[in-house]
Amino acid sequence: MRRATSKAKMAVVALPALALFGVIDACKTPTQVTLDLRSTNDCSVLRGVDLGVADEPVVAEERVGSFLTASAPQCRPGSLEIGTLVVTPGERGTASVIVVAGVSSASKDCKRPDYKGCVVARRRFTFVESRALVVPILIDFACEDVPCDVQSTCKNGQCIDSALECNDESCEPVDPRARDDGGLVDGAPDVLADGPNDGSSVDGANDGSAKDGSAPSDANIDVVVPPDCPHACPTAGMDMTCEVDNACCYRLNAAPTCLPPNACIQVGGSVPPGVAACCGGSPDCGGLGTFCCVNFTNKSPFIGVATCFSKPCVEGDQAQLCESDVDCNGSACVACTTLGLNHPSLKCCTQE
Repeated sequence: MRRATSKAKMAVVALPALALFGVIDACKTPTQVTLDLRSTNDCSVLRGVDLGVADEPVVAEERVGSFLTASAPQCRPGSLEIGTLVVTPGERGTASVIVVAGVSSASKDCKRPDYKGCVVARRRFTFVESRALVVPILIDFACEDVPCDVQSTCKNGQCIDSALECNDESCEPVDPRARDDGGLVDGAPDVLADGPNDGSSVDGANDGSAKDGSAPSDANIDVVVPPDCPHACPTAGMDMTCEVDNACCYRLNAAPTCLPPNACIQVGGSVPPGVAACCGGSPDCGGLGTFCCVNFTNKSPFIGVATCFSKPCVEGDQAQLCESDVDCNGSACVACTTLGLNHPSLKCCTQE
């Protein structure tokens, strides 16, 4: 793949509703939507980009900064491309997405309903069975301090309907004013290059339930993988940085090696699954105040994707990788196996 056009990517997680290790039609196109996040201005000046996904707009709004939230990595200077995320459906087959980008405020300080100092973009859509579609979302700097309501998004400083109508070919905005950036566009990211989601699951997979006891979200979202994983992979007796679109794959009873994240976490493949690590601790993410979080789908073996977040790893299906106690903000850095996460060479922060 071309380094100049690479984007932040994410691995595809299995749907919680499917049976464990069920028989999957390998030729069937996955049902999913790729969110392609871009910016009208240099996105490296943004002070964080956070996302929330749920089956209803109000619930998605509530989950920014908490459950089912991903954070995009820092953009390269001069880039307009923030990254991509894959969303897969649950039982209802609908999704509401909110993207909050910090401009004059940090994204962690962007609070509803005003979202002061921030740009807010939203989308609402229904998935199309056996179709992998792309939905561009533009972070429009003209929309700073224009929060709109939960069913609207902002373009050129004005609020418009955030709803999309999806068919076999594309997702088009119902509001014609949005159609130059709200539908399927040429040059869409090749997020399926590492293989489609086969829908398989593993024992201990996330069932989609909110940790606060609220109703589960029917739309599932994965973590963001940086375009260039900074973690030095201890491969073949030396530390080396993986190529673009690859991460260091830690698997049981195997030496770490660079693989596409999807290939690393895939169940039922030619190699056992493991942890696709773009970071091994806070130093890989920029130092203190950043967190190397694993969103895991299984504990033994330890399966998941590790990437950098601006928020602590606090969910029940997250663990924080570390290099030393300094990374752990007061808790201890121990072997992940101590926490029941079966991989002998990875270290995790204890949960306080």
